[in-house]
Amino acid sequence: MTDDQEQFLGVVQRNAERLLRVVGDPLFAAQVDAGKITLELDECDLASVAADAVEAARPAAAETGIELELAIDKVAMLDADRTRLAQVLDNLASNAVKFTSAGGRVSLGAFRTDDSVVLEVPNTGAGIAPDYQKQLFERFFRTASANEQAIPGTGLGLADAHGGSISVDSRVGQGTTFRVVLRLERERMAP
Repeated sequence: MTDDQEQFLGVVQRNAERLLRVVGDPLFAAQVDAGKITLELDECDLASVAADAVEAARPAAAETGIELELAIDKVAMLDADRTRLAQVLDNLASNAVKFTSAGGRVSLGAFRTDDSVVLEVPNTGAGIAPDYQKQLFERFFRTASANEQAIPGTGLGLADAHGGSISVDSRVGQGTTFRVVLRLERERMAP
C-alpha cells in the first residue's frame, strides 16, 4: 500500500470505531443517569488522542475548505480512559468543523499548566448566542440554528468531561472556543 492508502485506511478505521461509539452513546447516557458509569483508567498519550481526533475530522474539513490544525505543546502522559477522552475530543473537533463556514479555521490544541492539561478547540464559526451557551452541556440539547440547518448530531459527548471541567467561550459572528481541563493527579481523575 502507498502512504496515502495507509493514511486513508487509518481514517476509515477510526471513523468505524467512532460510529461504534455513537451507537453506544444511548447506552452510555443510560449508565450515567443510573450512576453506573466506570472509567477504565490507564496511562494515556493525550497528543496521540488529539492527533487521531484531528485526522478523523480532516475529511469533513477538506470538503468545505476549512483549515484544520493540531497545536500540541509538550503535555504529560495522564491516567485517563482513552476511549472516553477520544469521544470528547472527536465530538468537539467534529462539531467545530460542522459549525464553521467554508474557508474558516478550526484548531485543536493542548498545553500543560502546573497541575492540569488544557485542551482547546477554537473555531471561526458563527458563534453561539449567550442564551444557548448555558444549555449546551445538557444531554440532547441542540440550538435552533443546528435544527434549522439540519446539522447532524445528538448533543451527546459534551456531558463527559472525564472528571475535569468543560467550558465554552463564544461570541456571535466571531467564533467559539471549547476548553477541557483535566487534572493530572490520579485521584482527581476518578469518576
